[in-house]
Amino acid sequence: MFKFLLVLIFSIVLLFFPKSNLLAQQNKFVDVNPDSLVNFAKKFIGTPYLWAGETPKGFDCSGFVYYVYKHFGVETTHNSSDFPLFGLPVSIDSSKTGDIILFTGENSKSKKIGHAGIIISKFGEPLTFIQSSSSKKHNGVVITDYIKSHYKNRFIGVIRLTKTESIIN
Repeated sequence: MFKFLLVLIFSIVLLFFPKSNLLAQQNKFVDVNPDSLVNFAKKFIGTPYLWAGETPKGFDCSGFVYYVYKHFGVETTHNSSDFPLFGLPVSIDSSKTGDIILFTGENSKSKKIGHAGIIISKFGEPLTFIQSSSSKKHNGVVITDYIKSHYKNRFIGVIRLTKTESIIN
């Protein structure tokens, strides 16, 4: 119930932020092939985690997402807590390849966005995402299985930055 309320509040807040709507409107016209986006992101698997990094020499989580989307001309940010200003909220059940998945930082009680990744699974498949992790066990750009990870306890929401039928219609 708490997660439902959190997602609902997250969605309502996004609807009433004029900046959010403006930036989301700009991005909805960017047509990015999701497979191209994923293939590009996967080129960086194994790249080390680097705090504030946004280059192939090293990425932090938001720097990685920023770099991948920037390559395709999509306006975004290098601050995970600002990602909702650049996209439209979608439910996790409606998420698609290329959507950004948002989590709390390491403190799951905080409920403030502090981590992000890019969903790489196709609609209907078990959810997997690519991220730059600071974990000692899985450091750098890695693919993560959402269900098998601790991230499901830190989930905040999903946003869509690119053109899809559900945004245009």
